[in-house]
Amino acid sequence: MDKYIPELWSQLINANLRKTLVGRAIVNTDYAGEIKQKGDVVHILRPTAITTSAYTGADITFQAPASTELLLTIDQARSFGFSILDQTRLQLPNYAQIQAIYAEEASFALNDACDTYILNRAADVPSNNIVDTVKLTKTNITDTIADAAKLLDLRNVPATDRWIVLTPEEASILLKATGFVAQTTSAAGQQIAVQGVTAIGSIYGFMVYVSNNVSTATVSTKQVRNLLFGHRAAITFAEQIVSVEQGRLQNNFGDFVKGLHVYGLKTIKPEALGIIRSEI
Repeated sequence: MDKYIPELWSQLINANLRKTLVGRAIVNTDYAGEIKQKGDVVHILRPTAITTSAYTGADITFQAPASTELLLTIDQARSFGFSILDQTRLQLPNYAQIQAIYAEEASFALNDACDTYILNRAADVPSNNIVDTVKLTKTNITDTIADAAKLLDLRNVPATDRWIVLTPEEASILLKATGFVAQTTSAAGQQIAVQGVTAIGSIYGFMVYVSNNVSTATVSTKQVRNLLFGHRAAITFAEQIVSVEQGRLQNNFGDFVKGLHVYGLKTIKPEALGIIRSEI
């Protein structure tokens, strides 16, 4: 069994994980720390604002600021496991080819579950950061996104690092909208990408991403898609592939591979997070 290298599996799965996870482009990992297992907790201190007052020459009153503690809990864990029979190995030129194929499948399954988890943040959005139910068309979609940008402006959210996630349906509408120019390259000819995820363009300061994992809801009897928008500072995220193991099957002739992925997130700046309720 010396020819089977567990580290190779881990590298393949980690590499693929970072290529296709749309959610990684909209979150930050500032507080990830050393995540090792489910149940780990990262303590985040959010300072209170410092106030100012008019100076009259009298003694200055000193403010005693306090901090709010937020907890980033690694409360999600997903595993995978698959086996490769000896007869399957013999049908391909080399074992590395089988490794790449199945590592890609395993990482896609992990990505899909994690992406859905990240994009399911509608409950974290303050009520005053919701662009209410609207049937998006090519004549109103850019105005609706402008309304989303205005909400962030009103909350003093920085203009840089803003993003919006559309489904393929809304992305198709946006691409047909008057005045929107799809732009996947910068002036230097480089792809517009964050964490390996390429945007379809930008509009009103938002990098525009597309995902099939946008959450849905029923609002006043209407089915809507919760199109998240915000700033990368809004959500902090941590993840780790904590284990990838392989061995021989006990009841057959072949090898098995199994792994464990743990992760968690915290919306630490809800004022920098919003949704457009797009009527289906």
